[in-house]
Amino acid sequence: MNASDTVVAIATAAGAGGVGIVRLSGPRARQIGETVAGRALASRIATYARFTDADGVAIDDGIAIHFQGPASFTG
Repeated sequence: MNASDTVVAIATAAGAGGVGIVRLSGPRARQIGETVAGRALASRIATYARFTDADGVAIDDGIAIHFQGPASFTG
């Protein structure tokens, strides 16, 4: 892995729960997040979205938040 990679990973703790968290990090994170959410994401604003797959089929509803680096936790 290098600095030009975009990483997508489950960030939810193991076990049963009502909320799932997926983290995107890297140069294409915003583009991918906005594609899946189907809308523009303002930095640090929670945005309700219907998440879709590559074919545009709804797969879930959720909240997307974009943290613009380097002012994010991981930079």
